[in-house]
Amino acid sequence: MSAHALYSKAALIAVISGLFSLQSYAPPPPRNTLQACFGASDHALSFTGSYRQKHLTKLAGPYAHLVRVAAQKAKVPAKLVAAVVYVENGGNFAGSAHRVSSAGAIGVMQLMPTTAWDVLRVDPWNAQENIEGGARYLAHLLNRFHGNVRRALMAYNAGPSCIAQGYRPQAAVQYAQRVLALVEDI
Repeated sequence: MSAHALYSKAALIAVISGLFSLQSYAPPPPRNTLQACFGASDHALSFTGSYRQKHLTKLAGPYAHLVRVAAQKAKVPAKLVAAVVYVENGGNFAGSAHRVSSAGAIGVMQLMPTTAWDVLRVDPWNAQENIEGGARYLAHLLNRFHGNVRRALMAYNAGPSCIAQGYRPQAAVQYAQRVLALVEDI
């Protein structure tokens, strides 16, 4: 075999082995994803510590149990759902199940009527259905925005079409910052 043939064969083997090693390469997840924000164990919804239980109760108030159940069903972190509940209600849970915002959003998770009735098929006036629908909607937005929690939260506040088109309303940016700040405190 000539030197050139040996060199070509060695180069081909190096390229092929390089291709196989590339298949096992996984790029690091982008910042603001579920795993980056919550870690693998929290995404699995393990709430064994009393510290986390107390903070979840602080964030979700009388709805803490409903938040845990809804988050587990929707496969989203309970502390994310609880933080959304807290921000949507300004920490005031009195009458939150029947609260209507100036924009027309209803209930504990402040679902827009069209989203609640037509998309999520829930009764926004029923606290349990409202929370379950809100958790499912968060899961949908996290999926739509490829796990980017900040963008999903902005979409929860301003609407997914607005965020998908690249708009970043200041109110939505501040909303996402408030929710993420609460999540990080837990």
